[in-house]
Amino acid sequence: SILGRTMMLGFIASASAVLIAYPMAYWLNRSHSRWRSICVATIVLSFFVITVVRVFAWTLVLGREGFVNKVLKAIGFIDQPLQFLYNEMGVTLVLIHYLLPAVTLVLATSLQRIDRTLELASQNLGANTVETFFAVTLPLSIPGIVAALTLAFALCISTFTTPVIIGGGRVLLLANTLYDTMFTSMNFPFASALAIITL
Repeated sequence: SILGRTMMLGFIASASAVLIAYPMAYWLNRSHSRWRSICVATIVLSFFVITVVRVFAWTLVLGREGFVNKVLKAIGFIDQPLQFLYNEMGVTLVLIHYLLPAVTLVLATSLQRIDRTLELASQNLGANTVETFFAVTLPLSIPGIVAALTLAFALCISTFTTPVIIGGGRVLLLANTLYDTMFTSMNFPFASALAIITL
């Protein structure tokens, strides 16, 4: 059940991160805006923020008196605060945020390698921007999407801090189960087996 939960959360978070990051990566690759360099710098700088700091910041955002619940209550969407912490939904949201910088850069690099003359040829043959995207750009970026998914999935299934802090010990994934098995239960053979499975 722990392996299944880890795989499921890993897939959901990875796929969601790729879906969110793709438009951003596309814009970064095609835009000539002055904001482009600022966005790239922001994405790169996010790698320098320690994971523990990010996750603790999310506890303030997702808490019962946190920013998300206050906004939802202010617009009349909810009457009572929603429980985002100590469940799989909260862990998934934080994992998506954790993955976004890396996935965005991988996708942007992949899109940069696409020959722009192919897109221009498509448009010269009568395709509009949307048709060109689905007929040329998206198929050519599939290797980058697969690479981003693979990277994101590997990061997800090996994460430790997020399920411990956001999940509060209630969301058991492979990494924190491995830690508990080794340092709490002292069951080294089973911990070794979990480590091999994760690897």
